[in-house]
Amino acid sequence: MDLGHAACHFILQSFKPGQPSVGFQHAATWVTGLVALQDRMDLGRAACTQPAQQTSMHTRTLLLVAYVPQSAFIYNASVRDNILFGLPFEQERYDQAIAAAAVRPDLDNMQAGDKTEMGERGINLSGGQKQRISIARAVYADADVYLFDDPLSALDSKVAREVYNTCLMGVLRNKTRILVTNQLQFVSGANSVVFMQDGKIQEKGTYEELMKFDQGFAQLMSSAEVEQEGNGSDDDGDATLDEVAGPSSGHAPNGPASPKPASEEAQQKTPNQGQEAENGAAGEGRVQGTGKRGGLTETEGRSTGKVSFKMLMVYVNAMGGKFRFLVLMSWFLLVELCRVGATVWLSYWTGITDRPGGAPHSALWYLAIYAGVSGFQIVFQLSSTLLLKILSLAAARSMHNSMLKALLRAPLSFFHVTPTGRIINRLTKDTSDVDKNLADFAAFFLRSCLQLTSTIILVGVTTPFALPFLVPILLLFYFLYQYFQASVREVKRLDSISRSPVYSSIGEVINGLPTIRAYR
Repeated sequence: MDLGHAACHFILQSFKPGQPSVGFQHAATWVTGLVALQDRMDLGRAACTQPAQQTSMHTRTLLLVAYVPQSAFIYNASVRDNILFGLPFEQERYDQAIAAAAVRPDLDNMQAGDKTEMGERGINLSGGQKQRISIARAVYADADVYLFDDPLSALDSKVAREVYNTCLMGVLRNKTRILVTNQLQFVSGANSVVFMQDGKIQEKGTYEELMKFDQGFAQLMSSAEVEQEGNGSDDDGDATLDEVAGPSSGHAPNGPASPKPASEEAQQKTPNQGQEAENGAAGEGRVQGTGKRGGLTETEGRSTGKVSFKMLMVYVNAMGGKFRFLVLMSWFLLVELCRVGATVWLSYWTGITDRPGGAPHSALWYLAIYAGVSGFQIVFQLSSTLLLKILSLAAARSMHNSMLKALLRAPLSFFHVTPTGRIINRLTKDTSDVDKNLADFAAFFLRSCLQLTSTIILVGVTTPFALPFLVPILLLFYFLYQYFQASVREVKRLDSISRSPVYSSIGEVINGLPTIRAYR
């Protein structure tokens, strides 16, 4: 059975509501109390993907689950939206949540308070700030079961102790709390302890019972006390499992070590000092933002009006310069000349047969000339198409490399204010349009202009009296073209920028899927 499912099955089936218990992750747990689990496991995928349920013969009660992962899930929205997580706003409940998670000092230091925008993955927050917002989200959810996957490891010791006392042992004292941790100082407060080693439950019971067993758990706690005495530590008895057991100890967790607070100096700071140090990361993100109060992400801009000649020259230069473009135009011109030549020769051939005495040459002679001109048209058409593809690929490669080079050399502040979905959109759909469609559309436009010009010239040569009647027709089509082009151009631009938020949302949902499933 999966480790996470096994542990949660034990916790939910072995304890009745109202009975204190703890599991140790090395684990600690409270059921309407605390369970401390002491081993490495992913509660998000194991226990939070489906709501916990209690079943009796006649009733079936759905338990609401709140999940705090070790890596906090923060999405691109305000601090308040990250805490509410889709729930309706209630002032008293909200104030209780931010007080329990010690978030208030951070909000006071933010430019727009809880309306300050958070970047993707909380890029403008420190690890401790992200984790405390995640804890506040869980408290606000007012769930029946709380799963804490070692969230206190991201906080310095003083702030972690404050959150532990005010949140886990305070506001949530009447809730079922399952804490996965390797910080031994929090185990003694648990109602039930589950000690795990190599993915298996080795010991379980209350803290006092496990200490009386004098086996792996008791030896681990004794080693922690001896090491603290040897180091002369003045800290609040805070020690992590990795610091005590070490990588070679038989009591070490099966997975990698949990991240340490930040530095030894951070552990010696007062709670306010530790929070002020964490606030520095938020300040750095806001400086590079939009300039609006609390804003961070810049609104995606778009061009308006006609495509400028300068922008057209950018694409021409990407194709290899003006000379290569003129060579391509000469091939288009040759194709059009052959087309016009074939049409003129066919008209001459049909007209000369109506003369008295008939045509001076055989039909085969006229057919051979027509076939020759048409053959040249086919050759020039194939050559122009081949040259167009070569130049379009060169332009696509040049523009993509230029964009990628600019992206790799962009400062970190650029990624603070630019959503990932916008970058993905530029490198996927927009790049695909440049690779496959832009050159073909441009070639179609140029060929159409040449055909229109040649047709007007032919009409002027053969029937010059028809030219005055063409003027109003051309003017009408020109105004229709301007109206249609303006509408299509703006629709294409809107369609292009509308995909960026979709890509960003998909990326955020994938990153936070365990958390989203837990709160559904």
